[in-house]
Amino acid sequence: MTVWWTVAGAFLLGALGTEMARSYALRRGVLDVPGTRSSHTRPVPRGGGIALVAASTAALVVLWLSGRLPGWLAAAWTAPLAVALVGWIDDHRHLSPALRLAVHLGAAAWLLFSIPVQTPGWAGWLFGVLGGAWVVNLYNFMDGIDGLAAAEAIFVCLAAGWLMDDQTRALSGLTWAVAGACAGFLPFNLPPARIFMGDVGSAFLGAVLVTLALAAQASDALPLATWLVLGAVFWVDATYTLAVRLLRGQRVWQPHRGHAYQILARRWGGHGRITVAVLLYDALWLLPLAVWSEGDPHRGYWAVVMAAGPVLLLCLWSGAGRRPHDARAAA
Repeated sequence: MTVWWTVAGAFLLGALGTEMARSYALRRGVLDVPGTRSSHTRPVPRGGGIALVAASTAALVVLWLSGRLPGWLAAAWTAPLAVALVGWIDDHRHLSPALRLAVHLGAAAWLLFSIPVQTPGWAGWLFGVLGGAWVVNLYNFMDGIDGLAAAEAIFVCLAAGWLMDDQTRALSGLTWAVAGACAGFLPFNLPPARIFMGDVGSAFLGAVLVTLALAAQASDALPLATWLVLGAVFWVDATYTLAVRLLRGQRVWQPHRGHAYQILARRWGGHGRITVAVLLYDALWLLPLAVWSEGDPHRGYWAVVMAAGPVLLLCLWSGAGRRPHDARAAA
């Protein structure tokens, strides 16, 4: 019963916290002013993701104090909190990309140190640190249209919590609580958005998903391959776009509108259509793949390929990663 009360509380705290964050942002002038690379046309308050931080962390504390979560997970949670703190500061005054990246790398290293997950030697550590930092950043990159990032996090966390082993019900509950916090935030972020989650929210969600995935792997609750299947839309679009921009000599740390989802939002005339399309792909293709592959390493590898393939083709077709005039030419 504590688990379900915790999920409900995360939802309520997420909603109440978002309203409070919006009032704070309006008073303090913490606004996202549109520019040439923005997907919105009017100033919008940002920093609503602080509600996700508060609601998710409160859920962790409740479940940990009740003895349902291990101490190492509570220690690991300090990594997402550090990422959120840097994001909160960046939402108020822009920090250098190098400083943010250093914190993200340090947070990923701490997760690998504090969570008892197997890492094959120094190569595994290096790959784990770089991969963890990349997930933190890619969630920030994919938070470019109204509703998408929160809706995707709700899907991934609901599906992952449902697929986890029954012996790890508290970890499932924490995963569902993150989904509940995002569900409380989502109505404020649906198009036209009344508030953006900001770096404090998007980077935190990326770090939390890494934390939950590693914790599930360490607890034999859910393999990492299943998380890759469920989150395929985000990591494929972000990774492909980054690779193309790097090969074209563009400054990858600068804001842009070259992701596949952003290009399609402009072509299809609305943020909501893209979010609905992503959720349909998630529910009708990725979730069945995750169910099919769970518990079988060989199926897991194939499921990752089958999950990523259609998204990769869509990135190729849309011209993701190209400069704006190139993307239009590819239409």
